[in-house]
Amino acid sequence: MYSKLTIKHALGLAAPHSWPAAVFPVLLGAVLAFALEGCFSGLLFVLMLIAAVLLQSSVNTLNDYYDFIKGNDKPENCVDPYDAILVYNNIDPRQVKKLGFSFMAAALMLGVYPVYKGGLITLAFGLFGCFVVFAYSSR
Repeated sequence: MYSKLTIKHALGLAAPHSWPAAVFPVLLGAVLAFALEGCFSGLLFVLMLIAAVLLQSSVNTLNDYYDFIKGNDKPENCVDPYDAILVYNNIDPRQVKKLGFSFMAAALMLGVYPVYKGGLITLAFGLFGCFVVFAYSSR
C-alpha cells in the first residue's frame, strides 16, 4: 500500500531550490524586451514566469520519477530524504508521473495567451522546452 501524495511531497518533488534556473531567463527576457523594444507586458511576464516555474517543476518531478523507476535512486545512494521523495516516502510512482505531466500541462495552458500574442516562434520555443523537459527527465 502506497502513502498518499501530499502537498508537502509535491512541493519537494517540484524542488523550489531549482526555480531560479527558470526565473532568471524570464527576467532577462523581460529586461531585454524593455531595453531593446521599449515594451513590457505585466500579464505576459507573469504568465511566462509561472509557466517557466511549472516546467522546471515538471522536469524535477519527472526526473525523480524516471530515476526511481530505473532503479537509479536507492536508499544507498540517496542519503537526503528531502531529495529522494519516492525512495523515502513510499509514494505511488504513477501519481508522481501524473504530477509531473500535470505541471507540464498547466505550463502549456498558461502559454496559450503568450503564443497568441507572440506567434509561431513563441509556440516553437514552448514546444521545444517541453521536449527538453521530457528528453532530460526520461534519459
